[in-house]
Amino acid sequence: MATLLALLSSLLWGTADYHGGKLSKKYPAIAVLGVTQAIGLVFGIILVLITGDYSANAFGENGYFIPGALGGVFGYIGLICLYAGLSTGRMGVVAPISALSALIPVAYAFIIKGDRLSLILSIGAALAIVGAFLASGPELSQGLPINR
Repeated sequence: MATLLALLSSLLWGTADYHGGKLSKKYPAIAVLGVTQAIGLVFGIILVLITGDYSANAFGENGYFIPGALGGVFGYIGLICLYAGLSTGRMGVVAPISALSALIPVAYAFIIKGDRLSLILSIGAALAIVGAFLASGPELSQGLPINR
């Protein structure tokens, strides 16, 4: 079930980024993001009400409210930057670079918390960096440019 949910999440996220980038060419990025976040908020509230999972400890020693709020603010800023980049630049350059943001929590766990990466996670992180570099690099289908 977790794999199916992860694939569905990836599909929805990729579709949202694609259409968000296209809409940002016509409308301001902050307006596009405001509408998408409002839709997400309504869906999240409905999901919480259906599941009844709203009794968790939001505040206190192990509360999630402050980290969640900070994550939401920084995520919003990051998405504005992504949509603004997609509206002015090439999607093939902006999208792979922004995809590397998934490495930020991994780096936090490794550097700040002292967690150790498993072999498979280390390989995945390295492949993500190489893949983003290759995907956002110059177009080589016509060959390398020759300076004369």
